[in-house]
Amino acid sequence: MLGSVLGEMARALGRSVLWQLATRLPLVERVAQPAPGRTGWARIAVRGTAFLVPDHPWWRQAYAAGWEADTLRAYGRLIQAGDTVVDVGAWIGPTVMFACACGARRVLAVEPNPACRPYLDALVDAANRLGVELAVCSTGVHAVAGEVEFGTRTGEIATHSNASLAGRGVRIAVDRLPNLLAAHGYARPDFVKIDVEGAEFAIPDQIGAIGAHPGVRVFLSLHPPLVPAGADTSALTATLSGFDLYDARLAPLSHDEVAARVVSPERFPAWGTPLGNYFELMLVPRGEPLERKDADERKIRVSPGNS
Repeated sequence: MLGSVLGEMARALGRSVLWQLATRLPLVERVAQPAPGRTGWARIAVRGTAFLVPDHPWWRQAYAAGWEADTLRAYGRLIQAGDTVVDVGAWIGPTVMFACACGARRVLAVEPNPACRPYLDALVDAANRLGVELAVCSTGVHAVAGEVEFGTRTGEIATHSNASLAGRGVRIAVDRLPNLLAAHGYARPDFVKIDVEGAEFAIPDQIGAIGAHPGVRVFLSLHPPLVPAGADTSALTATLSGFDLYDARLAPLSHDEVAARVVSPERFPAWGTPLGNYFELMLVPRGEPLERKDADERKIRVSPGNS
């Protein structure tokens, strides 16, 4: 009995030491642990930036093991201090945390899943304590404004990352992305992440319009298996031809290679994830360098009254 108690005390001390190290040394990329004295909450550290958020059934452990390592590295290279960031498909907020830790000053989290709202509301408080202005939009993104069915294919409304317009369970309001950005004062963001579980193929014109602004970077997740059978994917691939494209590790990709991936019959291609033919792209306005050098001009542009 005494040995068990001493062992638990030693483990708690080890977690505390690790936490103190992670929140003081930005070179420690990530650490996650249960929040002491807060049952059902977790402490998350991203590159020395700490967050207190509700725990999740599996994400905290996956995060500590290296969840979305390429995404975090891409954010670290392309989000600059003072940036305005839009996270479309924010889920429970992991990439919102990434953006805050990488220097974003204003962040809009777009997430229509009502089960995710407690996580994002808690993250608003955590972000505000860091001096980041975080807003949450519960309206989804679609081809036209209105109301649509949303959820998982089993009808659950839970914090599964695959809740989408391909599922069912709840009716949500939707609007066009440019309308949502304008309504929240984010019409000209510096960085936009779009991860909408297949709905990206329904909004190619909106992706093209947002990504065409000089200086913007769009991190787009593609989910070809979630597109309904027989649906036309050519409009999105045509839109992508107007950008210089990079993969999640920021290596250049040709338009032809991306178009081939979208229609590939491979269920588990080398470029995909363990779940299938899902992959990410960085969209850069044609001819611009991948990494932006106009920080001073952007800070003027995103100052109050210019966003």
